[in-house]
Amino acid sequence: MTLFYFIYFFSTLQVGASQSDSLRQLLSMSNADTTKILLLTELAFSHNSHDSLLKYGLKTMELSTSINFDKGTGRAYWLLGVSNYYRGNIDSSQHLLEKALVYATKSNDIENIGKVLNSMANIANYYRRNRSHAIDLYYKSLDIREKTGDLFGAAITSNNIAYAFFQNNNLEKAFEYFHRSLNYRKKSGNMHTSATLFADLAEAWLSVGHYDSAKFYLDNGKAIGKANNDHFGLTNIYKNKVSYFLHFQQKDSTMFYLREGIRESRLAQNPDREVLFLILIARQLNIDKSYESSIDHAALAIEKNKKINRLDYQRDASEVMAKAYEGLKDFANAYKMLVLNKQLNDTLNQIYLTQEALSKEYEYNLKQIELLNENEKLLLNRKLEQQKWKVRYVTIIAAAFFIIAYFLLRSNKIRKKANAELQLKQLQIEEKNNEIAAQNDMLINQQKIINEINSGLETKVMQRTRELRETVKNLAQQNTSLEQFSFMVSHNLRAPIARMQGLVNLLNITGHHSEETSLMLKKLDESSAEVDGIIKDLTQIISIRKNHDALKEKIDIKETFEKIIAHFREEIDIYHIGIMIEICDNQSISTIRAFFESVISNLISNAIKYRDYERPLEIELTHQLKNELHIIKISDNGIGIDLSMGNDKKVFGLYRRFHTHVEGKGLGLYMVKTQLENMGGNISVKSIVGKGTIFTISLPELQ
Repeated sequence: MTLFYFIYFFSTLQVGASQSDSLRQLLSMSNADTTKILLLTELAFSHNSHDSLLKYGLKTMELSTSINFDKGTGRAYWLLGVSNYYRGNIDSSQHLLEKALVYATKSNDIENIGKVLNSMANIANYYRRNRSHAIDLYYKSLDIREKTGDLFGAAITSNNIAYAFFQNNNLEKAFEYFHRSLNYRKKSGNMHTSATLFADLAEAWLSVGHYDSAKFYLDNGKAIGKANNDHFGLTNIYKNKVSYFLHFQQKDSTMFYLREGIRESRLAQNPDREVLFLILIARQLNIDKSYESSIDHAALAIEKNKKINRLDYQRDASEVMAKAYEGLKDFANAYKMLVLNKQLNDTLNQIYLTQEALSKEYEYNLKQIELLNENEKLLLNRKLEQQKWKVRYVTIIAAAFFIIAYFLLRSNKIRKKANAELQLKQLQIEEKNNEIAAQNDMLINQQKIINEINSGLETKVMQRTRELRETVKNLAQQNTSLEQFSFMVSHNLRAPIARMQGLVNLLNITGHHSEETSLMLKKLDESSAEVDGIIKDLTQIISIRKNHDALKEKIDIKETFEKIIAHFREEIDIYHIGIMIEICDNQSISTIRAFFESVISNLISNAIKYRDYERPLEIELTHQLKNELHIIKISDNGIGIDLSMGNDKKVFGLYRRFHTHVEGKGLGLYMVKTQLENMGGNISVKSIVGKGTIFTISLPELQ
């Protein structure tokens, strides 16, 4: 009956939804539990979903263990291992696949052994970086799949072998196995799953500069992936589409496929690919000088990476963030990211060396186990042979003396032969032990080399740290010298300007002058007053920069907001201004009170000054604590600021003005930015002309 169901299954197998329907129909017709279990393992892959792998893997495990069906248990472990692999849980995947191999070997499930070996090779290739071991496992898997007639499985393994050779820059072998995979897919009628194969072929053609061939495979792979909802295959296509359009410097197309890659990664439930595309987008945004957006994407990549814990992705994201901070002139954060990047890079190098050493240790242990098993078999055979002859000996005594003599002679000969074979095996074991000892010595030497490399790295890190400290010291000295120079200039200029203003006032008092002289005196008075104002502004700025170590204290944020608003009570009543404060009670911050109150007061004053006369002014103050930062937003519905043409970078500049209908000097926002930087914070602005403005402040707790 089981044979009938499988013949029926293979005769009615169709692509996509029809395949799933056929499997369900067979499942409903089957009465045998073992047949149901094997059908469930096939049904798991008919949905193109990682959830289906987990769902059917657990169901298969439940049914198999309930009837002690080792073959089904092995296949269930394989499904769960593959599900964990696609979700980025590599250690769990390795553990489950090893269990699958044990059960598959125990039940002599040759087909599943081929599948498990292919999956274990993927881990060795893509995550353990042991490519030679991966290729060896792939070859074993391909041999099994070819012998069992699993053409589609042979196509997948051939594809994996081709990509491993491509990673080793052996393009001749890579193209040989790519086309071998393509032929197997054609023979098996499974071209609908070839999106990943076409992506790999395109990547190979891109590497040798054949862009027309690469485009052919990318376009066909995309069409196949779209038609069959192969979301994982489409992530591979879009990754290489990005490389293709980057070569031709087509930024819009590049960014489009990067975002499509994220979308398909989420549909494929593959966090590994999603993190990869987030890093690629952040890197492209750096090229476009969109540094803040680059930092957001890189930070999101680091957050998402926590699920899969890939240090190489964290390293790449920190490198992107360092370049973005450097582009924003935020050298403190840039330095932090560079230090993190260096630490991650060193850790990864150490891991790769350790993994290589562990791989050789694993091979050494495997050989020892094989030798021990061989020795145990010989001893067991000898014991069985001895027991056999004991039985024969008793039988011979009962039969006759001459029969006893005959069998004793024969037994003696067999024992001599067995001893000779045992001695030969022991000699072989000794030879293999010598080989293993030589390999062990080589591992010890490699460990010494690793230790020497680590020692050199520590010396370099200490030397670099000393250089950075010296640089910071020099910058601090230069900053102090500049402050002293600015202070000297501002104070030395005040006295001559004051005398000039006094002389002008004296001339105005002493008598009548001609119209021309009066005009000249007026202009001279205005100019000296303007210079005096500039010197006062400079003095104020110097005072702020010098007072960065001013007394820090704990202040109640809501109480401070209400106190500042009370200063504007007259304007609020006259202009009917609406004030909304959204903040929880007992929210406090440790900072410099004078600076904090000055910043909030300046921003509220600006909102009132640049209100829209056509509608009542509404001002909203909000606060929230996020990642140990105080985020304060002050928004209004005033006339807004034109931030196009790079004005978003100029709005906080010294003496920058965007509206001339209201009196002012363009100093307020510069003072706000300077005071916030002295408190370790920053400010950003979003505005739409005619709609209003939002200022966003980020402040840390000062220690």
